[in-house]
Amino acid sequence: HKMLEMEFSLSANLFPTKLWRLVNDSSVDAITWNHQGDGIIVNKNLIEKQFLSLNGFKASCSSSFVRQLNFYGFKKSQRFNRDEPNIHHYFHPNFKRNQPELIPLMRN
Repeated sequence: HKMLEMEFSLSANLFPTKLWRLVNDSSVDAITWNHQGDGIIVNKNLIEKQFLSLNGFKASCSSSFVRQLNFYGFKKSQRFNRDEPNIHHYFHPNFKRNQPELIPLMRN
């Protein structure tokens, strides 16, 4: 378990770690956990305004952000909120609320 903590701290500049910090930041509305904590909800209208340019992401627009999600193995739910085309639900088996020790298991 100690080794996983060390790997997590070493990967502090990687996309999943930055994403983890944002989704756990209560001041960020663009990305939140779903109710179960096993996926994230992304509001594409807010994403660029709130954090892409401010938080060190290499992605400079929402499409680049989505490419990063895809690169790290996130999957988009097709059955989420069809009435809101700018709200998307993504999930990854190793990206869960209260389980940061799983992040080093993600592809990089």
